[in-house]
Amino acid sequence: MIFIHGMKIQLWDYSDQCGNIKGIICPLFSFFWMILSAFYYFLIRLHILNALQWLSDNLTFSFFIGFFYGVFVLDVIYSTQLMVKIKQFAKESEIIVCIEELREEIHTSITNRHRKSRLHFFFSLRSDIPLHEILENYQKSHLNQHKSFHKRFRKKKDK
Repeated sequence: MIFIHGMKIQLWDYSDQCGNIKGIICPLFSFFWMILSAFYYFLIRLHILNALQWLSDNLTFSFFIGFFYGVFVLDVIYSTQLMVKIKQFAKESEIIVCIEELREEIHTSITNRHRKSRLHFFFSLRSDIPLHEILENYQKSHLNQHKSFHKRFRKKKDK
């Protein structure tokens, strides 16, 4: 519901399934989730509780697990903020951003920039180029690809 109402992104669509509720809830998949939940409760839960007891007895290891999950949470927050910025840019530019193409554009710009300057070991993927500039470059290349696609499509259609 957060994605649908807050970000206007629909992650799945069950509208073609029988008995769905607004395309969000499907009885068939709800049944599968029920089976998976029962499997967890009767077969896995005790093992997880034992593992949690072991973690509480070994606090040093728990510290490293907590550190790992802290980094994971920070990464999720950063990625979400990045996706919101990309979504805003796509909405303003009235284009659809293909994440794989955008990754390639970012990789190319970082590689070109690092050829001119010295690489840093810890921040080798960090770019001095602002995100907005990378997105504008993506938009220009995206529009050129879109135009060339339509030219090829029209040539095939005219034949």
